[in-house]
Amino acid sequence: MRGRFLCTGVGSLPHESADAAIDLIDETFPELPHWPQLPRRSELEGLTRQYVTPLMEAGLLVESAGRLAFVDGSAGWEERLAGYYEVCLACEEGVGDLEAFALPREAAVGFYRFLERKAGAKMEYVKGQVTGPLTLGLELVDSRGRSAFYDDTLRDLILRTVRLSALWQAEQLAALAHKVVLFLDEPGLYAHGSSLFITLDGPTIRAGLDSVYSFLEARGVITGTHVCAGTDWSILLRSEVGVVNFDAHGHFASLLPYAEELAAFLERGGILAWGIVPTSGEAELDDLVELWKESVSRLAARGVDRAALEGQCMFTPSCGTGSGTLPEARVVYELTARLAERLRRECG
Repeated sequence: MRGRFLCTGVGSLPHESADAAIDLIDETFPELPHWPQLPRRSELEGLTRQYVTPLMEAGLLVESAGRLAFVDGSAGWEERLAGYYEVCLACEEGVGDLEAFALPREAAVGFYRFLERKAGAKMEYVKGQVTGPLTLGLELVDSRGRSAFYDDTLRDLILRTVRLSALWQAEQLAALAHKVVLFLDEPGLYAHGSSLFITLDGPTIRAGLDSVYSFLEARGVITGTHVCAGTDWSILLRSEVGVVNFDAHGHFASLLPYAEELAAFLERGGILAWGIVPTSGEAELDDLVELWKESVSRLAARGVDRAALEGQCMFTPSCGTGSGTLPEARVVYELTARLAERLRRECG
């Protein structure tokens, strides 16, 4: 991606009006706008529910006792599974109908209004987002109530669904911009290393993520991943992802042990997206500028190339703003834009 100190949002906003949300995005992130997720409009726009419609329509996933559960082992499961794989394989080979993986209009009002508002535009960049396979795999369960990520077949179903949902979205957004940036939102990465998820292993997680990144990158999409907590950053930094978006305000220290991996990531052209503006909006611009400069110095002291840190960076809020208030969201977005502009002047 060209352009230092680009800025954008993570995805969610607290608005119920898609137009009001898009207005805010246009005001603050004109160089890299994103479509708004609006979870307050409907539970269908939530982190998990928004992207599982293909699995539900295929009869593989149902809502049961407040959870989304696969019906593996039920009557007709094998036939439905085979049919879904046929659809996936055809789409992966470029001969199937990707509309099977379209976002439902009732679950993505902000997406479709964004397409309408931007029709005919030809921006340099535009950003979209999908929920990542690990997060989905931990939230969805099998017929016994166990997280689906642990089952090889169900994990593969989720990976294929994420890949094709992301590709469908990227193709829609490609009509608006020269380059599409597509983030996987992976708050579930916090689980790796946790005593509650002790059997989650890094190689399996990275292999799954890489299968999505390589699929999209081969089709011209710039990939990214957002994580809003500390994690084992080597999983992402050693992966094929193009942009790593981390909570630099609350969890910067978690990145320090991975300075060697970060240096290699930047050397291969990766971009570090600093989620340095807290979603509460309770921060001063001067303090954020100093926090970023100090953080860069701490990484440089550990051997990470300062020029790469300053040249291959962008800014976001620390997480989505969907759980906050409208005034808070405006403050956060405006502060992110002001921070990027200030550092562009001072370091450009």
